[in-house]
Amino acid sequence: MIEFKTIATQRKLKRIPKEYPRLIEYEAEFEIIVNGEIFFYEPNFPIFEFLHAVNEWKKQGVGSFEYVSIETEDNPLISFICEEDMWIICSPWQLFECKTKFTREQLVIALNVLEKTISG
Repeated sequence: MIEFKTIATQRKLKRIPKEYPRLIEYEAEFEIIVNGEIFFYEPNFPIFEFLHAVNEWKKQGVGSFEYVSIETEDNPLISFICEEDMWIICSPWQLFECKTKFTREQLVIALNVLEKTISG
């Protein structure tokens, strides 16, 4: 199981910004939880920039995902790497090596839940 969570989100938007600098105007405490364990944690995460990248990946419908943030040199910051129709998640900031594989549908559902918590 995978969850993407923001904590103490200060504001909700009807839609995610699509351009810089608005994409990085707001940072939120962010976690990725895999099987009940925190895989990734960042207290000042550019959540709109991440969601914008995620939405572009969802539109493509295929392939791996690499989130490259202008806020860090440690890129790609979050990746979903496709291996035989399953995805693994990795990050230079990961707290442990994740061996769990996910379907694209599992990732998309979890990401949609994240977006709903932000956009209301």
